[in-house]
Amino acid sequence: MHRMTRDMVNRFEQATEDDLTAYVEERGALFEQLEDLTPTPVEKARHAAAVQEILAWDRLIVNRMEQLKQHASLQLNRANASRVQKAAYDAGYTPDSLFFDRRK
Repeated sequence: MHRMTRDMVNRFEQATEDDLTAYVEERGALFEQLEDLTPTPVEKARHAAAVQEILAWDRLIVNRMEQLKQHASLQLNRANASRVQKAAYDAGYTPDSLFFDRRK
């Protein structure tokens, strides 16, 4: 998990939504495996520093996920606004309408 998290942090600025999704899924599978283990106090002490480092990296990864979420939300809002404008434009004009000019 330490290596996987470190690798993600090293490339998280370029990480896409798909990269982060794959990371979260793989990490979830690892957590399921770890839940079945009962470490001894010696093992806990030996891995404490790595756990703290992973937790610090998690904050960076969560921040990147928030950035991507905000970007996706902005893009979705723009798409919705564009769709509303197009619908308003299309509703105002019917293809069967005719216009007549009058000469004075």
